[in-house]
Amino acid sequence: VTDALGCQSNATSNINYGPQISGSVDVLITPCQGYSTGSVKFSPLLSGNGGLTYLWNNGQTTQTLTNLATGNYTTTVTDSKNCQYQTSAILGEYTLPTASLTGTTSICSGNSTLLTISLTGTAPWNIIYNEGITPVAVNNINTSPYTFSVSPTSTTVYSITSVSDSHCNGTNFGTTATVTVNPRPTSSISGSATICNGSSTTLSIALTGSQPWSQTYTDGTTPVVVSGIAASPYTFSVSPSVPTNYTVTALSDANCTALAGDMTGSAAVAINPRPIPTITGLISVCANSMGNIYITETGMTGYIWSISGGTTVSGGGA
Repeated sequence: VTDALGCQSNATSNINYGPQISGSVDVLITPCQGYSTGSVKFSPLLSGNGGLTYLWNNGQTTQTLTNLATGNYTTTVTDSKNCQYQTSAILGEYTLPTASLTGTTSICSGNSTLLTISLTGTAPWNIIYNEGITPVAVNNINTSPYTFSVSPTSTTVYSITSVSDSHCNGTNFGTTATVTVNPRPTSSISGSATICNGSSTTLSIALTGSQPWSQTYTDGTTPVVVSGIAASPYTFSVSPSVPTNYTVTALSDANCTALAGDMTGSAAVAINPRPIPTITGLISVCANSMGNIYITETGMTGYIWSISGGTTVSGGGA
């Protein structure tokens, strides 16, 4: 120290530093997006002179903070000697998982189809979807998209009612998928009849489903394909020369193809042979005289004679 006259003097003093405070703000719980469920804590490495107190930038004074939303959290730590230490941490958030259902389609009765749920978030996921009004839970899904097979018996709307991942419960799952079930077409053939050899008869096939239909019927030997049928019943004429049984072997409509059990009935056409009469009697007679002519045929029940000149005579009996 030097005064105004240039006189000098020396002095010394020792300054002792107390023990330091150090540590970090650790994230205990990361909140889900939009929720205040997070938690942080100051974890001391060095406690200074002990008796630590805390003052956070949100006004709280505990070592651990709870019920936090995402944000920057800073604490000032003070020990018993009023020494201070300040540190902070950024509390993030988890994005909520989402689920989107796709697969709207049409199927034929008895068939199945695949629906797809696209997921965001962190595996594993748990979902609940409704099959109409029936809830179905699927847990521990490890990959996205998740696909599953359905085979409803009637038109059904599928919807997701819940999704969660390894961190959060989701709220965005409002999509639906509608599976429309079309009935398979059916056919029933009828028209069994007995006809005379060389004659014809009409058979009928009653159809259900949506036009236009395509079908194949057979006489047991030759298949006949008919396409573009616009109305039911479908009728057609047959003239077999031998007893024949007709059935339908294939059928489809605008939407579906029939199974074997969907095509029922048969039409049996029996054939009666035509009678072949034998005429016997006089070949010639004298003028103004009379003669007899006979006709014979087993099982004959009636007859009609045609006489030259336009006269006809009919009668019954053998």
